[in-house]
Amino acid sequence: MNSWRSSLLRWLLPPALTVMLACCPVTAQPAGSGAVSGRVSHAATGAYLEGAEVSLGGGTPVLTDRNGAFFLPGVPAGAQRLRVFYTGLDVATPAVEVRSGQTATVEVALTSNVLQLEAFTVSADREGEAASITRQRTAANVVNVVSTDAFGSVADGNIGNLMVRLPGVTGEFENGEVVGIRLRGTPVEFSALNVDGVRAAGAFSGFNTQGDRGAQSDQIPAEFIKEVEVTKAPTPDQPADSIGGSTNLVTKSALDFKEDVLTYRVGFNYNAFREDLQNLTPNAALTYLTRIGRARDIGLAVSLSYTDTEAPRDRVQTARTFEDGRATQARSLSNVNQRVRMGGGLKFDYRLGADLSVYLKLQYNYYYFDSPRQVYAASVAGSGRVADYSRVSRAQIEAGTAARDSANQTAGVAPGFTDSFTEMVSATWLNEATWNVKLGRQYLSELGAVKKFGGDQSLTGRFTYNPSNFASNLRSFDLNLQGNIGMSIDTRANRSRPLFRQTYGPTIGPGTDWRNYRGRLLQQPESSEETMLNATLDYVKDFRGRELPLQFKAGGAWRRQDRTLRVARPNWTFTGADRVAGPVAATGVNDDNLAQFILPEPAHPLFDQRNGVWPDLPGINFPAVWRAFSDHPEWFAAEGTSVSAAPTVSDITEDIFGLYAQGRLQIGRLNLLGGVRFEETRVGAEANNTDPRNPAVARVRRQRSYNDYFPGLHLRYAVRPNLTARASVTTGAARPNMSDLYPTTTVSYNATTGLGTVTQNAAGLRPQHSLNYDLTLEYYLEPAGLFSVGYFRKNITRFLVRTSDEIDYGPDNGFDGAFGGFTLNTTSTGGKAKVEGWETNYTQQLRFLPRPFNGFAIFGNYTSLKTEGIYATGARALAGFIPRTANAGTTFRWRKLEARLAWRSTSAQLRSYNANIYSQSSFRPYETTDFSLKYAFSPRYGLYFDAINIGNNWPQNYTGEDQGRVTFADDYGRRFNVGLTGRF
Repeated sequence: MNSWRSSLLRWLLPPALTVMLACCPVTAQPAGSGAVSGRVSHAATGAYLEGAEVSLGGGTPVLTDRNGAFFLPGVPAGAQRLRVFYTGLDVATPAVEVRSGQTATVEVALTSNVLQLEAFTVSADREGEAASITRQRTAANVVNVVSTDAFGSVADGNIGNLMVRLPGVTGEFENGEVVGIRLRGTPVEFSALNVDGVRAAGAFSGFNTQGDRGAQSDQIPAEFIKEVEVTKAPTPDQPADSIGGSTNLVTKSALDFKEDVLTYRVGFNYNAFREDLQNLTPNAALTYLTRIGRARDIGLAVSLSYTDTEAPRDRVQTARTFEDGRATQARSLSNVNQRVRMGGGLKFDYRLGADLSVYLKLQYNYYYFDSPRQVYAASVAGSGRVADYSRVSRAQIEAGTAARDSANQTAGVAPGFTDSFTEMVSATWLNEATWNVKLGRQYLSELGAVKKFGGDQSLTGRFTYNPSNFASNLRSFDLNLQGNIGMSIDTRANRSRPLFRQTYGPTIGPGTDWRNYRGRLLQQPESSEETMLNATLDYVKDFRGRELPLQFKAGGAWRRQDRTLRVARPNWTFTGADRVAGPVAATGVNDDNLAQFILPEPAHPLFDQRNGVWPDLPGINFPAVWRAFSDHPEWFAAEGTSVSAAPTVSDITEDIFGLYAQGRLQIGRLNLLGGVRFEETRVGAEANNTDPRNPAVARVRRQRSYNDYFPGLHLRYAVRPNLTARASVTTGAARPNMSDLYPTTTVSYNATTGLGTVTQNAAGLRPQHSLNYDLTLEYYLEPAGLFSVGYFRKNITRFLVRTSDEIDYGPDNGFDGAFGGFTLNTTSTGGKAKVEGWETNYTQQLRFLPRPFNGFAIFGNYTSLKTEGIYATGARALAGFIPRTANAGTTFRWRKLEARLAWRSTSAQLRSYNANIYSQSSFRPYETTDFSLKYAFSPRYGLYFDAINIGNNWPQNYTGEDQGRVTFADDYGRRFNVGLTGRF
């Protein structure tokens, strides 16, 4: 354990344990007193209210649980009047008669004058917003809670599109979709995504921008989610793998409502990009919440959703890795991404009695991705060298001789270039069509129970079985021109829209001679299976009969993650019917007939602009290629052993055992929570071994284990009834990606030295650690609003770095004595970083304004952070962190109309670090704006309309420090959703 963690345990653990151990035996109720119990509900909706404050006069309030229940001990006998407060509703002061030694019961239904005046127009949105603010207000730690109703309909059913509106939350994008969540600007793998407190399984294969630890948020349908909790400072009863924080998706429960509720949505999605597409695709969702049984004590929640979206993408791409700004690649991609999401959820909540409840949750998620793509690419090998026409003349180059520089080395750039115009010489040309297919399924079964015992004790247990599988195959057909061409890259008019023009060589446009090309078929089949098992047991003891309310909580958890990844790379050369690629030696004739795979019309023009980035170019008919491969496999010759070789298989099992104890103490206005969590991690991994001198050993297995302690302390102080101050000191971890734990091993030998190199991942790689400080001030606005400002700091150690070390001699060197003196290339923990920043959040319903302006609600949040990294190499730049993010928006409700406007801004960010500053990759800043409209003919029927990214702004990449050095720019188009929605 490193020094700062040892110091932390010395000074943080004692106060944390002091709070925890302050929970001593309960004292008896004062003589001549009784108690009051009851439940609090919403008069208009019948929903039971969690977090309502119930107090006797000006005494310390107690909070209602999820079932709206509360218990007040030590109430003096006689006539008493309670005070019941809940954000957004009117304060109730019910009278109750208390008898000595007995418990009086009372049912409280809270109302709102505003809601009564506008009963028709007010939907569940305001109720959900008020409930979320209440949960945040009463939390012991720093947390943001938001109802899924707060931002209207969730675009494309992707819960990530809602979460990026929250303070400190940004998205990780892939193909125009939010696929992962970043908290406080940190990388995706620094945070956890949970569903009802359990980490979601995430089998994945193929290209992934966020690492294999991050759950795929775009594969979780939003319809079954009631609320999103973003924890910035974790408590000991939560898993510790959350340096950035954690997100918890809370599912809906029928027991939250007294009456049956049915909500539905049916409509169409439309993307305005690409004139040749513009298809309508369907979406639908249904949720039904009801109670069944004689006593209506069984809650049943059913959720179904289906979303089909068409999302074309055009990208223009070049390379700028030199100080002079020359562009040395001309590449474009044109996709049509089709996504289908289906989800089904079933949840039973059965209250067997006042002291026992059980639940069963079943869920199924289906994800399908289909993406045909046309690629054009011109590139050069000698991009760093300028042609010297005195060595090889321009005429010779155009005739096919390779360009040379003054030192007689291969050159790739013509003289006279600038940072806005470059001509590549002796360039290769690729015309490629790909078709990428991904299919993922997730299954979840969860069984849980809550048992209450005498003396205000409870025991909660649950077991979760969460298997998932994912398969992908990126297939491509490459046509490579046999010969070189010249290609100019002109960005003088627009840095983000270069013009690519052929300057010499055989034409690559319509009329090109396909006999000058060679064809290759490549596949990248990958599959992954992952099973996540979770078991938790939590014990809670409340000491209510004391002057200072106390709570003690302890428990244990076990999580097993099993993952298997299979990867193959079969390749074929296209030969045609004569089984000879290219010209036949005897005749010199090329009869491959590649023209049969070419579309009759020019391909889609990039960004819908004829003669724009490219002039007209021929496109490949990939379905025709695939039919030929299926009907005539003899036309395709396997390359080497790529087809016959078995796929590489990597297996890993990770077990995490956790124990924790924490105490919560209320001293007047001060609430303290402290405790410690212990986690033991065991990793067993197996992967392929490649050793030419020992081919019999095809597999390597490694097992490692390690322990960690995670203390934490949280303080919440009610400065005034509507002003709360918070302070937290916590610890967290971020485990390495699974791909860094597979012990994939490659051995190479040096015939001269007799030694060599071993490249291997480390199964025992330790997590990155952080010491976190949080200070927050929250001001709650009536009837339902919040303004907060917070400071946070994270001291991170054990950063992952690539290292090279000499392998020791002897039997304990990790290789059973082999490879002594060899160089070991692996990933290890080294270096440290500091992240500090500020966060503000504002949300308010402006009901105090005169009509119709009292229908306005506004929100805004801003996160700013500074990062600094220290590595063994001396580098200080910290890649993968987002310095600034902001959100703002407004909602207007008037009579039957509801309109929303939301704006989001993301600053420039370093994506990847390189010692050469001109090879460092960054995103330019960008902004997006969404608009939605809903008109309710009645509560049961309404029309909705959503416009997503109406400015059509998307991230653009650049290198170096000059944002004008754009290397790629995307366009995914504006999206629109329209349909029918309602609630019964």
